[in-house]
Amino acid sequence: MVTGASVGAVHPVYPCDRPPMSEEWMTYREIGARLGINVEAVRTRVRRAGWRTQPGNDGRTRVLVPDRVLVEPVTPEEEGVNERVNRTGDVTGLVALLTAAEARVTRLEGQLQAERDRVNEARSEVNRLRSEVADQTARADRAEQASTTARAEARDALQAADDLRRRESAWWQQGRWRRLRAAWRGE
Repeated sequence: MVTGASVGAVHPVYPCDRPPMSEEWMTYREIGARLGINVEAVRTRVRRAGWRTQPGNDGRTRVLVPDRVLVEPVTPEEEGVNERVNRTGDVTGLVALLTAAEARVTRLEGQLQAERDRVNEARSEVNRLRSEVADQTARADRAEQASTTARAEARDALQAADDLRRRESAWWQQGRWRRLRAAWRGE
C-alpha cells in the first residue's frame, strides 16, 4: 500500500544526485583540484575568507568549505587573483624546467667532454700503434734484407765449394805420378 505522502510527491533534482550540503570538509589539495588552482592559492583564499580549519587524523589539514564556493562560479575579482597565482605557478614551473634543463645540459657537456677525452686517448693509442707497426715493418725490412744478403752469401759459398770440389776432383783424376811431377815442377 502506498502512503499519501509519497504519492505525487515531487523530489527535487540535485546535480550528481546528492542533496546540497551547506559545508564540506576538504584538504587543500582537494579544494585546489575542485577549483582548478594550486595549493598555495587555496591556502591564501582560506586565510582571506577566514574558513575554519582543523588537523585531520591523517595529519593533513582539513578546511570547512562552504558549498556555494564549490558550486558558484568564481568572481572576476577572484579570477584575477587565481590568474596571477596560476601564472606564478607557471613561472615557477618554467623555472623548475629551466633548472632541470640546465642540469641536463651540464651533465651532457660533462659526458661530451668525457667522450672527447676518450677519442683523444684512442687517437693517441692509434698513433702509438702506427708507430709500433712502422718500427716492426722497418725491422722486418732489415731482416728481409739481411736474409737476402745471407742467401746471396750462401749461394756464393756454395758456388765456391762447388768450384773447389771440381778442382779437387780434377786434381784426383790426374793421377798420382802426374801430381808428383806437377808438384816437383811447381805447377
